[in-house]
Amino acid sequence: PKWGVYGGDAYTITNYVSAPRIGSSYADAAPPRITLYQNCSYGGWAATFGPGNYTETDLTAHGGVNDDASAVKVPSGLKATLYQNNNYGGTSKVFTSDQSCLSGVSFNDMTSSLKVVTN
Repeated sequence: PKWGVYGGDAYTITNYVSAPRIGSSYADAAPPRITLYQNCSYGGWAATFGPGNYTETDLTAHGGVNDDASAVKVPSGLKATLYQNNNYGGTSKVFTSDQSCLSGVSFNDMTSSLKVVTN
């Protein structure tokens, strides 16, 4: 891998790399992300989210639909907190692994905002 600034003047450049990943394709090295799905068993629309906080506006900007998620995939190393209301209000559920149907945990079609953190 190559990293740095090439052909520049005598400036001091400092780069910080956190948790580099190596793979033969972007998919192999991409940072982990959770995925919300419209339907149980991971069907319908899918919206992915890396670590961060996401309001209802962010949810829809990523391809999700307010109050319409029925499944979530959470890869190892991440934790997803789904919230009933926009801006992280109302009832919430925490997931550290895949949930193929949110109706089994009484959270089907209820997600309006979410937080994703490294676990």
